[in-house]
Amino acid sequence: ENMMSATVITLFLCFYPLGCLSQIYTYTTVPIQSPGEDRIIVQAIENEANVSVSCTIRFTENNTQIQTQWGLLNTNEILVFNMDTGFATDHSYLSVANDLTNHADLIITAFTIDLDRLQLGCASPEGPGRIFFFGIPAGPILEPAGIKYNVTEANSFFLNLTGSSSPFPPYVTSTWTLDGNDISDPNITLGDYTINIDYVKREYSGKLFQLSTTNGVGTATENFTLIVQYGPEGDGEDHTVYASIGDNITLIAATSVDGNPFPFYGWGIGNIQVNLTGRYSSDSVGQLTIENVMAEDFGPYVFGTHNGIGEDFTIDVTLTEAVIPSSPENISFSDLTDMQITLMWNPPVTMGLPTLSGYIIDIYPPVPANVELETNTTSIVLYKLTAGTVYNVSVRAVSSYFINGGERSQYINFTTFKGAPAFESVTSNPEDGNIEIQWTLKHTGGFDNDEIIIQVICATMDEITENVGSGNINRTMFGLSYMCSDTCIDDNLMGSGTVGPVSAGIVYSCYVTVQVDNTVGMDSQLISDIVPTIGIPSSPIITLESGAGYIIVTVRSQNGGVPSDNSSFLFRIIVTDENNIVIHNMSYPLRGYASNSTEQFTINLPIGDYTVSVSSQNKYGTSEEVTTMSLSVVLAPSPS
Repeated sequence: ENMMSATVITLFLCFYPLGCLSQIYTYTTVPIQSPGEDRIIVQAIENEANVSVSCTIRFTENNTQIQTQWGLLNTNEILVFNMDTGFATDHSYLSVANDLTNHADLIITAFTIDLDRLQLGCASPEGPGRIFFFGIPAGPILEPAGIKYNVTEANSFFLNLTGSSSPFPPYVTSTWTLDGNDISDPNITLGDYTINIDYVKREYSGKLFQLSTTNGVGTATENFTLIVQYGPEGDGEDHTVYASIGDNITLIAATSVDGNPFPFYGWGIGNIQVNLTGRYSSDSVGQLTIENVMAEDFGPYVFGTHNGIGEDFTIDVTLTEAVIPSSPENISFSDLTDMQITLMWNPPVTMGLPTLSGYIIDIYPPVPANVELETNTTSIVLYKLTAGTVYNVSVRAVSSYFINGGERSQYINFTTFKGAPAFESVTSNPEDGNIEIQWTLKHTGGFDNDEIIIQVICATMDEITENVGSGNINRTMFGLSYMCSDTCIDDNLMGSGTVGPVSAGIVYSCYVTVQVDNTVGMDSQLISDIVPTIGIPSSPIITLESGAGYIIVTVRSQNGGVPSDNSSFLFRIIVTDENNIVIHNMSYPLRGYASNSTEQFTINLPIGDYTVSVSSQNKYGTSEEVTTMSLSVVLAPSPS
């Protein structure tokens, strides 16, 4: 309608000579023409009298008003002005108010339904310059939409909801939504009354499309949904399944099947449909269970689906009788040590169905749980074996069906080397000023007795320093040591050694190691908290007292290091003067000295300043010497 009205306007504007020059006039109208619109909209009510409009025309250059001429237009014809009488035909329902010279006002004395969509032109001598469009107000009317539309995925979809009656005013505002949200999908083109979807997506299915259109007088709304249809589909792929006669097995073509509408489905073997009765059943789409498999059950199965949309979805599942692999052949070994071995073999003559996937090693006695006993090659290295142990080994071929393997290979046995010598026990015995270490070996590692080397290191805690090392020894020790070779053990794998002399009352720790020429590792034992009571005496504790012509030395040794019998023990006292000249040097023997007992000695000295040094001594050795600070001796009194 808008296009037709525009055509009428164009004809009217250019009908008169110079009609296309109407831009030399200025128009003032009531109602006012809205910007961007080609007509002035006049809303009227049926049977309303005196519907009036006003149109004043002036020359643009000097603003002089000129005579207004009116013309009647409709959608099919143009009624031309008579310059003298006005309209070419009699229209009694039109009048010019007050018969004014310039005829600016126009009055419709009785507006009826017949005048609905009436168009009048306000004309200058060169033709009309404004079109007044009269109409009874009416809201938009939409073509009823279907509730649901079935459409195939990836196809296009077009819908036109233009109604049979146009609204007045004729201008509408339309809003499209999808599930209540604005539509911004570039795949969808929207018009005032139309929607065009170039490529229908599955995600549109079931969602609510809505058109709401209004012209200020009324609002019309229509809803619809799309049911997007698509062909069968699933997640399976063609494959082969293995079974043995008598098995219960489930063929799985797909774990999920979809389609809209949901497809019909079924199983077939060859060209025969599988009836889900007796030994055949299905608990879910895409699965077929066969109980007590028989020879005739082996063959090609097809799982098929169909819903009339797109291509059918099918999966081929071949049920094949499984064949157990025969035993691996020619098992052998190499690189045997005390802790590991390399096993080798040849594949079985019969590889089986499905084709074997690897091998399992059977070994007795068992090895630690973290030792790998499976391989997909024809060799394997076994670690963490026990030294000096007899093992029996065989190999089985395995497959995805025969997960426990087929026939075992022949058994072979081997004995691991004994490895490095190892201790059975190590003990200590502090005796007669020394520490005696006794040892017994579990084995020599297969070596001759005269190849065994044993070392003993004993030290006090002050002589031990922490050190990050390897093997069993993680400390560095400085102190007493003993080493033997060739004669470390007897035929009973026993031996002993002595370190000393040791200091009485001191805490010792001893490391004892055994090895063979430093080539095959070692074993070690630590003995702690060894406290000898017999040995080198501890340093003396002394106090001094000076008098007139003498000094008194009081001394004791916390650990005398001698038995309670008459073993010899002595304190040696040395006195030096201020010039470092020895004035007194004498030993004081004590039979059967008891540890920590106090002895007192008086030494006569002339006047002067002296330094006293004292040490303890027994048959095992001499303690460190203790030296005192200087002290003074005064003049002795004269005899009376």
